[in-house]
Amino acid sequence: MSAALRYDAVVAGSGAGGACVAGRLAAGGMKVLLLERGTAARPGAAAAVVRRHYARGGLGAALGPGLLPVPTGSVVGGTTAINSGTCLRTPPELLSAWERAIPGFSAAEFSARLDEAWGALKVKRAPDDTLSDSSRLVLEGFRRLGVPAHPLDRAEDGCRGEGRCCFVCPRGAKMSADKAFLDPLPAGTRPELWTRAELGALIPPSGASSAVRVTVRRGRDAERVEAGLVVLACGALETPNLVRDLRLGAEWGRAGDGLSLHPAAKLFGLVPGPVRPDRGVPQGVGAVHP
Repeated sequence: MSAALRYDAVVAGSGAGGACVAGRLAAGGMKVLLLERGTAARPGAAAAVVRRHYARGGLGAALGPGLLPVPTGSVVGGTTAINSGTCLRTPPELLSAWERAIPGFSAAEFSARLDEAWGALKVKRAPDDTLSDSSRLVLEGFRRLGVPAHPLDRAEDGCRGEGRCCFVCPRGAKMSADKAFLDPLPAGTRPELWTRAELGALIPPSGASSAVRVTVRRGRDAERVEAGLVVLACGALETPNLVRDLRLGAEWGRAGDGLSLHPAAKLFGLVPGPVRPDRGVPQGVGAVHP
């Protein structure tokens, strides 16, 4: 194994959290190494993209009182490269609850940071001409029920409603995290990106050393890295798994125990006329029942 490489910070995971953190640290002048287990996103046939860019071939799940399938990305941009691009604001009542329960949390400051992210992601309401047949049917159904509904906000820049969001946008119009937080950085200031890279070991600072020592697996090879800061940003499912695998901290066995997920369900129905699933954005419409 070669001599240790030195960085100011190492960020594991290039998705919604990792790309943003790595970009901010690099913009602040740090020498940043960004690790991604997958490869750069490439569009293609659905089955090929699932095999290439979905973690565990799309069969990932959360275990608890039941088993909840959660498809996540193993690709530059993380799950933001293979999700539908839907963006939902944190409900005010939830922000108020966090403010009461979490010392030091400020709803106003959180909302300001969310506004920054919204701008970087170019979030906008889905245009009517990108809505799918099913979205239009759902809108009409809500109208007849008297329930307010509307097209959802999405992270995109030039969407044409081709319905391929979950299999990597063929036009590159969906604003994944790497496009929003890394690509705008000037050349020479961006994090150094290693793909097909995984943390193999992590040793906290000890004795006179203030550096975190990391072993990074890259195929059959391994690299030794030292950094003053290591950020684990591998997603809500993979980060707890990594903490448990590496046995980080005294409470490593409890990592992930507080995870709460909102299940989704599909609705099927018979409608007059054809409905083309390959035309229009997925998850284009939303409503909150009064």
